[in-house]
Amino acid sequence: MNKDVANKASSAVATTTPKGFESGCSQEDLVIPRVKLLQGLSPDVTEQGSELRPGWLINSLTKEVMPAEFIPILVGFSWIKFNPRKIDDPDYDASFAPGDIVYRTDDPNDPIVIKEGSFGPKGEKPKITKFMNFLCYFPGVNMPIVLSFSKTSYYTGKELFTFARYSGVDMFRKKYTLSSKQDENGAGDRYYVLKIRPSGNASEDEVKTAEAWHAEFSKTNYKIHDEKDAGPEVEEK
Repeated sequence: MNKDVANKASSAVATTTPKGFESGCSQEDLVIPRVKLLQGLSPDVTEQGSELRPGWLINSLTKEVMPAEFIPILVGFSWIKFNPRKIDDPDYDASFAPGDIVYRTDDPNDPIVIKEGSFGPKGEKPKITKFMNFLCYFPGVNMPIVLSFSKTSYYTGKELFTFARYSGVDMFRKKYTLSSKQDENGAGDRYYVLKIRPSGNASEDEVKTAEAWHAEFSKTNYKIHDEKDAGPEVEEK
């Protein structure tokens, strides 16, 4: 087989509904996996027999390691209030398990977001976490993936948003490379954060797939897989 033809075949993703789904397929029945950045204490790393390592980027649903290149398709924002992980935290809610999602909204004008989504007058941290969520196409992966930026990686999300916004073309016509980098705060806690850099233009075949997914998802709310685990970063000393 010609190499160019082989490359196109390997990167092709079905954008039409295959047989077996004649009764209909609603976005409400789907869960969209997200890119999961593994930390040193992530369960996927610490469970017995795991070959996954801190700093790796995996598909939250399949647990497969993600390709480096991706194409953002569209962006949205969400705000999530997580129950503290420590039961002695003054904000701990006993009606929820540690780390559970207490409240979630996509509305920036939600009263709870306005009240608890910003730093307090004395520098108190927000009680609600803001997420910048890019629906993406990772060439070689046959399903859309959400790439979320929050907290220590939120600035990287701003960089991606800025690159995409001022590229002068549709968002899904540009490719980027995703990686992770270990960082450390003033207390000596080490953790991994997301990093991106521009990677040129998407091919016409890639644009075709991304544009089809844009048409499919841009007018509907989709459920992101395992958002609970996207809570406060698990850090290690």
